[in-house]
Amino acid sequence: VKFIEILQAKAVQNKLKMRVVLEPSAPFGTAKFAPGPEYVVMMYNLYGVHSGPGPKADSEFIRKILKKMERLPGSKSMAIATGGCLWNEQGERRFVSQEEAEALARINGASPSRDAGSGCLVFSFGIPGTGTDVWYADVETLNQWQQTAKECGYNNISIWRLCGNREL
Repeated sequence: VKFIEILQAKAVQNKLKMRVVLEPSAPFGTAKFAPGPEYVVMMYNLYGVHSGPGPKADSEFIRKILKKMERLPGSKSMAIATGGCLWNEQGERRFVSQEEAEALARINGASPSRDAGSGCLVFSFGIPGTGTDVWYADVETLNQWQQTAKECGYNNISIWRLCGNREL
């Protein structure tokens, strides 16, 4: 927080705008964030390479973080991530783009279904005990997340992981 204050003062002196990107676990309620910068909060990593299978975000997660963000001063926005993640029984966990996820589904004869809570597409393939789960976002997913944000009064949205998408 002190670093943000110092950097913001330097930005003002040099007539620059500053944007600070925060993880969703940032201590919004206890830390006294400096006024002035735009604060962008990452609305992803609900599930990922750090966890088991699931969506990068869902509507409940987005609403919860947006509510916490009310404590931040000034201009606020959220960042959503494209693509998704792959997990398998052998311990492989890695990020995948929409295009890669669609190719994996096609190659393995899997039919993705849409998860209602997150809007993500999800599919599995492989034999039990060695199977692979894939969750990923497409344009419909991103629109659902954006709609959730708008319902909470947030219109400023940034995109993370822009490559590997068929449409945005």
